[in-house]
Amino acid sequence: MDAKEPKRKARTIMVSDSDWARFGERARALDMPISRFVVQQILGATTTPQPLTTGRPQPECLPVDLQWRLAHHLLVLARIEQYRFERGGSGEAWQAIEEEAQALLEAEALLDGKGEHR
Repeated sequence: MDAKEPKRKARTIMVSDSDWARFGERARALDMPISRFVVQQILGATTTPQPLTTGRPQPECLPVDLQWRLAHHLLVLARIEQYRFERGGSGEAWQAIEEEAQALLEAEALLDGKGEHR
């Protein structure tokens, strides 16, 4: 433990098994203990939680120009697929896929405590 960090004690929280599994997946993706991940999420860390291996703050998000390019390419690909579905007579299938994707995004937003995205 770093000399600058305050002494820590074990604490107990009540969490469902499915939520704990999700915490574990996200913490592993960042190479950090679940407890550290949960604390940083609750306290609203201003940077992405730091993996234990680097010790350096990670950027909060991708650069804006890269975000724009990624969004642009995703929209182009989505429009191409939508066109293919509708041209092939599967417009209803495309609508079902869009609704399922929206439901997944909304469920994720609710789990993250951000409410509904629209």
